[in-house]
Amino acid sequence: MYEYSEAVALRDGSQATVRTTSPDDLRASLTFFLSMPEEEKQQMRIDVCDEETVARRYESIEKGKTVRLVAVCGDKIVGEGSLETMRYGWLRKSGEVRLLILPEYRDLDVAKILAREIFLLAARHGLNNLITRVRHDQTEMIEIFKGLHFRHEATQRDQVVDPEGWMHDLYMFTFDLAAMWRDLEDAVSSTASRHMDY
Repeated sequence: MYEYSEAVALRDGSQATVRTTSPDDLRASLTFFLSMPEEEKQQMRIDVCDEETVARRYESIEKGKTVRLVAVCGDKIVGEGSLETMRYGWLRKSGEVRLLILPEYRDLDVAKILAREIFLLAARHGLNNLITRVRHDQTEMIEIFKGLHFRHEATQRDQVVDPEGWMHDLYMFTFDLAAMWRDLEDAVSSTASRHMDY
């Protein structure tokens, strides 16, 4: 099972640790979800206030289908990112990304730090594309993914039902990971060729 841990500096100079989750994080994860604004909890795809539901999320980690990362300050989870992959079929070169950051940490580059590791992890899996799906009214999450250069690809009308039974549109955003690596390789090659002139 993939394991990762790194100490990072946030924008305000404070320190955090980004690492893979473990079963020991269950209680801290539940506290993290319960700390989210009430409106945002209602927008999430699962009932994050239910301990059994949160516990089931860890089953996909044990099966190797999902890698889940957390950003931790002290003993408090302040952000979570995940990469879900398929090992076969049409979507074996694509991965689904999810990010969730506590509001008070959204201006401290937590999303960028988590996304950086997810991009590297996706490269290890040989993925070409990343996707994420958010409700149309998750405005802050939409801005976070736009800031990470995800592109709005499609709108699925009336695809999501909220806890009160109302229907909502679902937005799909994509990130061309293969193009990013090609651009990076081109930049490195260009730099190398210029240095050869000296």
